[in-house]
Amino acid sequence: MPTHLTIAEQAKRRELGNIAVIAELLDEYNEFTIDAPAFEANDVYSHLYTRRTTLPTIEPRTVNAGAKRSASTTVQEREQITLLEVWAEIDEQLIDHEPDPGSARQNELTSFIEAGAQEFAKRLVYGKPADDVRQFPGLTDRYNSTSLANVHSIGGSGGMSVWMVEWGFNTAHLVYPKGSSTVGLFEKDLGKLRVTDSSGNPFSAYVNQFKWEYGLVIKDDRAVQRLCNVTAAGGTNSLDNATKIRELVKAKNLLPRMGRNAVLYCDRAVKAQFDIYALEKTNGFYMESNITGSPLTMFQGIPIRMVEQLVAESAVS
Repeated sequence: MPTHLTIAEQAKRRELGNIAVIAELLDEYNEFTIDAPAFEANDVYSHLYTRRTTLPTIEPRTVNAGAKRSASTTVQEREQITLLEVWAEIDEQLIDHEPDPGSARQNELTSFIEAGAQEFAKRLVYGKPADDVRQFPGLTDRYNSTSLANVHSIGGSGGMSVWMVEWGFNTAHLVYPKGSSTVGLFEKDLGKLRVTDSSGNPFSAYVNQFKWEYGLVIKDDRAVQRLCNVTAAGGTNSLDNATKIRELVKAKNLLPRMGRNAVLYCDRAVKAQFDIYALEKTNGFYMESNITGSPLTMFQGIPIRMVEQLVAESAVS
């Protein structure tokens, strides 16, 4: 991947002497950030939280006999915050002679914002500290076996995963560093600075710094339900199959609050299955809603959103 914008690349961004309006073919729908609440962490680069593991035991008591003592138990866990950072350095020669320098510069900076959003969505799902200690464990790293109560196989030999998440302070949420005034998102225009090339030679460039600082906290594992091994097409192990739809019903009823504040996430192909089902069925099980200003497919009141960073996976067993 290139580290700097080049003359050849900049030349492609001109149309008849004007700044080109770039067709953003690489933009994606990654709608986690629409729903996921973010709270300030209680530490700078991590978040320590406590969850209850058992309740006190309460039993009947007879007259002239004392009651048994009991107490609850808790466990403390610490979640890591991941820092994603990149710097954009654009040689002044590529900007200062443009008819609209601001637009020419923004054309490049827009790509950094989109790349950061995609990378964050990918790590939220597939982050694996065993592969890279700099990242927090994503959803697939936490819930990687059908032996877990919240992981349900649709029956395919691999395929896609659908995630049902019940967001909230006591269920699942994001955290950003303590004291962050930008809620984990940071972009700073550093103006024109002296930078160096790979040989250490100086030149002037417009510099922007981008940072994304987030962690994932799941206090209640029941708040995340994974339906894995979903076939993207066909009627056997896909969600076109009415029998397989029952797995969604089961998953919803395992959520701690029965789907309140829950959202269902899937890739583009599976989203199409849901949309088709909504059009073909008239029993109200799926419905189209315009509460967001555009058509939105719902599953028993749970919005279905698209995350294009979800990819085909090996079989989960």
